[in-house]
Amino acid sequence: MWLREFIQHNLWLKIFAFALAVLTWSTLRYMAKDAVGIQSGYSRLGQAEFSRLRVTTLATFDDSHAFQIEPSEVTVTVSGRGADLDKLSAQDILVFVNLAGIREARDLVRQIKVHCPPGIVVEKIKPPVVMVNTFLTNGPTATNYQH
Repeated sequence: MWLREFIQHNLWLKIFAFALAVLTWSTLRYMAKDAVGIQSGYSRLGQAEFSRLRVTTLATFDDSHAFQIEPSEVTVTVSGRGADLDKLSAQDILVFVNLAGIREARDLVRQIKVHCPPGIVVEKIKPPVVMVNTFLTNGPTATNYQH
């Protein structure tokens, strides 16, 4: 007797909650299936490696320091759709190190940042860090240093 009373008490509320749970579950399952398809599509469709990409510096305009960066070139591995990779060139990939606010540095280790066009994902940067040294300049910077 208690089981029948348990089931029939607030029956419409229980049916509504069950329907809402099924709707939520099916929506999340559909969204997760779609997201997994997109992510696996990137890794499945292709990768490209660009070597000897020059590391540029991001510094403030009024900075009068020259920066020596070692290594000055890196290798970047990217992935994306085949059509996007076919159009991609080394000039489309911006490799930089943020030195804004750095006044003096001796053997400072900084992480490399990479900016790519939409649809392209950075998979690996080799090496992932650079060593930075600063030099105060009064005039034009030396040719083997970046300013």
